[in-house]
Amino acid sequence: MKEPDFMSVAVTVQVTIAWMPYSPTIPATNQSDYSILPGMPSPKAQVHLKNPDINETLATPTRRPTDIKSPRIAGNGPRIVSTVCEIPVSQFQSSLFRFLNDMSQVINRPAGKQWLAKRTSLLDSSGIRKVFDLARELKDPVNLSIGQVDFPLPEPVKRSLIQSIERNETDYTPTQGIASLRMRMQQEVDKQFPDQDRSVFVCSGTSGGLVLATMTLLDPGDEVIIFDPFFVMYRWLPQLVGAVPVPVSIYPDFRLNIERVEEAITPRTKMIIANCPANPTGVSFSDDELKQLATLAADRDICLISDEIYSKFVYDRPHQSPASFNPHTIVVDGFSKSHAMTGLRLGFVHGPKTVIDEMIKLQQFTFVCAPHPVQHAGITALETSIENYVIQYRGKRDYMMAELSRHYEIVKPDGSFYLFPRLPQGVSGEDFVKKAIANNMLLIPGNVFSMQDTHFRLAYSVSDSKLQQGVEILRKIAS
Repeated sequence: MKEPDFMSVAVTVQVTIAWMPYSPTIPATNQSDYSILPGMPSPKAQVHLKNPDINETLATPTRRPTDIKSPRIAGNGPRIVSTVCEIPVSQFQSSLFRFLNDMSQVINRPAGKQWLAKRTSLLDSSGIRKVFDLARELKDPVNLSIGQVDFPLPEPVKRSLIQSIERNETDYTPTQGIASLRMRMQQEVDKQFPDQDRSVFVCSGTSGGLVLATMTLLDPGDEVIIFDPFFVMYRWLPQLVGAVPVPVSIYPDFRLNIERVEEAITPRTKMIIANCPANPTGVSFSDDELKQLATLAADRDICLISDEIYSKFVYDRPHQSPASFNPHTIVVDGFSKSHAMTGLRLGFVHGPKTVIDEMIKLQQFTFVCAPHPVQHAGITALETSIENYVIQYRGKRDYMMAELSRHYEIVKPDGSFYLFPRLPQGVSGEDFVKKAIANNMLLIPGNVFSMQDTHFRLAYSVSDSKLQQGVEILRKIAS
């Protein structure tokens, strides 16, 4: 078919483009002409989107319609996005279709998308989200994906919480926490670190403490050493304040190699984050490894953050904090895991007074305070032993290791309530999780917690009957 002669025809296309004030969509109507006029010295298609308030010229294809910004105009009526596009006749068809396609994307983009800050694009929750998207249709699954205990809130803690509510203690508290809880926490801290001058405050969960620590201590461009595999927040939180996470691998045995840490340190290194016992591996660094890390941080004047949320779940030796070797270590801890309070959001942070005071100041303008009744429950939690549950969880760990070690390569954890087995050879984490879901079981692929895709995480913090079902499924899908 002969190519049309655009020099001898006039082409008119009508498009509908309008913008409501402060609206992310483009509804309403306005006619705009794409015209090719015969006899033009330099044949072009001219596009006019007329609006007295906006007069921006866009040359296709070097600038695209998606570059047009929403006009901020007072009034209730529609405002028309205005631009002029000059399209060479020889490129008319492709340029026109590209223009209309781009405008379609602007028109159809989700409400509010143009307001999103760039930092939101840094966060990727797709790994865990995919698991739950795939699992929506499962009935009573064997759920080994959730990092929380299966026992209930201890009765004394529950009564304390209820009594506080009945006393109408639901108002604000001092930002740093109620005096009675802080005093009790300070006693615990002074007992553990008798030769140190450490300050403590109450925060909204351990995650809240980590957020405050990164916001208080990190500037754009600062580097943060994290150990790979890592708890998911450690990778993303620094980026939200413009800092740079620097993963240091602890594969294959999840032990600390101090030489690797030294090699990762640069003049921009501001912080190191450690987590013992660790999520997702369940492995703790040895006392000697912690001492090496703490000493290195002190010698290089690097802030050491110790996330100790699993400190009550240690099975083979007493818990050790790097703060014992470095008094400037900032310790983040809480009640979520130990006392089945994940939804009650109660944590605490202790460390040098200068840093703690600034974190408290920042909390005043963010979280404000931890929930008032939950703080009273926290006082009771400090007096409530969970030793029987720790014994039960040690038994769960031993059962899972005995049943699965012949089928998977697993580094024996000494704490928390996770296993981090190696994937079967040649299988990706996503494919393995899909296989588990096909057998009515939920797991988390290891690349959610790592820069590599070689393992998967399971939480054995479920009933014994569910663990037995899980073992049967894991054996089945091991090859």
